[in-house]
Amino acid sequence: MLQISHLYANYGGKPALEDINLTLESGELLVVLGPSGCGKTTLLNLIAGFVPYQHGSIQLAGKRIEGPG
Repeated sequence: MLQISHLYANYGGKPALEDINLTLESGELLVVLGPSGCGKTTLLNLIAGFVPYQHGSIQLAGKRIEGPG
């Protein structure tokens, strides 16, 4: 299960994502759609642990994602 709670992130010093909440159960699929610059890639980079977030939490299979590794 992927669980995102009250996630806030900046990109280039500006707010990119604000109060994102999501629960994705095992076996479910998710499509992230939106216009250029809306934060799609930032969200995926946060979930992968490539970039830090400012506030909130990301958990994958019960483990907190906080950075690479």
